[in-house]
Amino acid sequence: MRGRYVQAPATSRYCPNFLAAVEQLSRSETTAHVFSTFKSPWFFLESPVDYQNLFERQGFLVTHCSTREENRALSPEQVYQNFQVGAENGYLDPENYSVNLSQEYVDEFRCIVREAFYTQAGSDGLVTLKFRRFYLVAEKIAV
Repeated sequence: MRGRYVQAPATSRYCPNFLAAVEQLSRSETTAHVFSTFKSPWFFLESPVDYQNLFERQGFLVTHCSTREENRALSPEQVYQNFQVGAENGYLDPENYSVNLSQEYVDEFRCIVREAFYTQAGSDGLVTLKFRRFYLVAEKIAV
């Protein structure tokens, strides 16, 4: 059997840019109360060994497991678009809150996060988007 490839955010600090932007929500008078009820839907381990052990305990033979930081220089708007196609789905899923989300909260959430990416831009107008990812190749061991 051919190995299967897995790639995903690696650690709880998977994207410092996203986390710094989201941190602004906890400080804003308009979003702090609602955001304080957010419960993260994500599962992270903190090292390649932890991921390898997890897969091996589930009956996989791991042939490769590593983490790496990937950096890309992007415009603040491109960073925001990256956030929207992934992380935003978890951060704005009503199931992850203990209160109802109003449209006003959603709009303010997006405004605060977008603005945070603009403040992260350097003198060249670009943001160094940093992602920590894990890469794993494994195959299920037949029992």
